[in-house]
Amino acid sequence: MRNHTLLLTPSAVRGWDVWSRTSGPHFESAGTLEDLAALPAAGPPVTVALPARLCRTVACLLPGGKDAKLSRGLMAAQLEKRGLLADGGNGSAFSCHTDAVAEGRAVTVADVVSADAVNTLTSPRIAGVVAAHRVFPPADGVAAVMREGGRDVLRVAPGGRPVHAQVLSAPLALEIRLALLSLRQSGLIGEIRAVELWGAYPPSIATELAEALELPVSVKPQPAPDSARVSLLDTKQLLPPAAREAERKRRGRVLKWTAAAAVPAAGLLWWLSQHNALRALENKAASLTAAISATSGPAGEAAAAMGKMRAAQERWQALRGALEPKRYPLMHLNGITKSMGDTGVVLTRFESKGPDLSVNGSAQTAAAAYTFFTTVSNDRDLAVYAWSMAQPTIDSTGAAGFEIKGKMR
Repeated sequence: MRNHTLLLTPSAVRGWDVWSRTSGPHFESAGTLEDLAALPAAGPPVTVALPARLCRTVACLLPGGKDAKLSRGLMAAQLEKRGLLADGGNGSAFSCHTDAVAEGRAVTVADVVSADAVNTLTSPRIAGVVAAHRVFPPADGVAAVMREGGRDVLRVAPGGRPVHAQVLSAPLALEIRLALLSLRQSGLIGEIRAVELWGAYPPSIATELAEALELPVSVKPQPAPDSARVSLLDTKQLLPPAAREAERKRRGRVLKWTAAAAVPAAGLLWWLSQHNALRALENKAASLTAAISATSGPAGEAAAAMGKMRAAQERWQALRGALEPKRYPLMHLNGITKSMGDTGVVLTRFESKGPDLSVNGSAQTAAAAYTFFTTVSNDRDLAVYAWSMAQPTIDSTGAAGFEIKGKMR
């Protein structure tokens, strides 16, 4: 998250607390906001930390280790089974975190934005969304309870990795006990040694909870968001579908313009370097010819001239392939980005090694990926390659990941 981005977290009673990190590494309070609808249209980008009532958190122990695609697919099935994904997942925003791996299984945690939240995230200034329980610094072995919009919320983060956020109702002690017991029996957490109440909780509640839970319970001030933790979060995954699509197109346009600007600049620098290298070789050949002529007479001059001509021809043949624009990698990247058009294709990786070239990316649908592949294959400037593409992989949102490979003819 950029330093100038504002962060909104749920206030204890109602509305939002506004945090700013305009200077230095720490967040500072910048006031409050009554409602997201009151967010001014002009201003710096905003990241919204959604409360637990608007962003459900589900943790499961799943196979697959740290294979991100497999973990996301398995988690999507778990969320759909719980009725948390709308339209089979195509219209739902959820993030997936693999937090620990043991014996081939991973603690996989998903944050799922509710439909009610999607309807409130309409301001063009909202550049990122994250679950609120991920922005605070809970300690290992300690469960935290804080208020969000007048509701008590339990947060559990073993090893500093958030795995659980739950809206509580009275009686607090019973719900906390059941939640911690369920998490432990599922293998998601270890021993909880203490409970912290964040904010303006009266000491009497801490005493009651300590007796009921048989754990130390303390009241502490509401902490500020952890700037280091927030900086590591991917705040784009939980954006509404329309905002995610706009962000994908923006990244595609940036890549296309970058490639278009890089081609002439890099090409010019490369040609200049080759020209200077050739000039240096020619000057050296001329000095050698003069030295031979001074010692060998007319016969030596003729032999030196023939040697100079042969050397120039050999140098040109050696550089000919590299000097042809159609074989220059930046020209290939420029041709590929031109082939993207406005199809919603986003490139994530471009690699050129000798005669081999590979391009990775994602498209809105498998059909869009095949259309992009056909456009690349039929491009005259890219005909120097024979192109191939494996079957795209489809994620829970319907987006298609693809890899296109080219072999220089």
